[in-house]
Amino acid sequence: MSYPLFIARRYLLARRKQAIIYVISLTSVLGVIVGVAALVVVLALMTGFQDQIQSKIFGANAHLTIFAGKGGRDRAILGKDLALNLGVTPGEVVRVIIAQPDVSPFLTVPKSREFEVAGVADAGFYDYDSSRIYVSLTAARRFLGLLPTQATAMEARVKDPRRLQAAARAVQQALGNAYYVNDLIRMNKTFFSALRFEKLGMSIAIGLIVLVAALNIISILVLMVMEKVRDIGVLLAMGATHHGIRRIFLLQGLIIAALGTTAGIVLGVALAWVLDRYRLISLPVDVYFIPYVPFHIRPLDVLTVAALTVGVSFLATLYPSWRAARLDPSEALRYE
Repeated sequence: MSYPLFIARRYLLARRKQAIIYVISLTSVLGVIVGVAALVVVLALMTGFQDQIQSKIFGANAHLTIFAGKGGRDRAILGKDLALNLGVTPGEVVRVIIAQPDVSPFLTVPKSREFEVAGVADAGFYDYDSSRIYVSLTAARRFLGLLPTQATAMEARVKDPRRLQAAARAVQQALGNAYYVNDLIRMNKTFFSALRFEKLGMSIAIGLIVLVAALNIISILVLMVMEKVRDIGVLLAMGATHHGIRRIFLLQGLIIAALGTTAGIVLGVALAWVLDRYRLISLPVDVYFIPYVPFHIRPLDVLTVAALTVGVSFLATLYPSWRAARLDPSEALRYE
């Protein structure tokens, strides 16, 4: 073990005469722990929201919609919340009205048709479950007055949603200008952008806690340098290099950051897992679309938090360690 690391550990573990330095040291570690844990939990929360909502949207919609440039009583399935709002159950009859009018010599009225409720569907997404009704293609064509070979649009799904936009471009190129291809991301562009920016904004806001913890590291190291002036002078007089002195205080700050980061990640991951596993935070589905707050932990997010925390903490050690390395041994020992 090198002497800078040995001395850095001794300084952190040794009891000090000044209680304030011990308190600030403890506060620094706790600040890093709280900041890292909070950042891990917030990232898991925002990732969970994004994943859940995207999953609901991608699961309940066609990924690609292709529009052509020109172009008895059947049963229906209602969204769960729509059936609840209408107060209907399977076997009852609902009347569907569309904006397309029925024109006769005597009267023009909105086109309508009765459907028997065959069942209810639960997409797990309030917007869909409260507004959608599903009928067979034959019934839909008859209702809209289309021929058996006609359709207003064709919908398709892709195996990998991450390649959705590339698939849309390929389909558009293959079909030419006679058709227009729209994809789910483009149709919900504002919504998906808002999710990404919300995650970024929350990360920046919570990340300020880590910055405050880094400032605490600066404070403890500056006070440590002031307390250890005599020790620094002795070490320099015994042949220690200025680089070695600088490494002592650099390692002190990094040890604080490493301990706080590790404990914070363990705490944050454990808390996020418990909150997601037992669904402890419920939500009104008519406002937030999903029934509970999901927490999804991504290894990349955890590694990013760890790297940023250690990086910021390292920057916080630069000035105190530089100041310690500049001490002159004769000046340090003059009054001892």
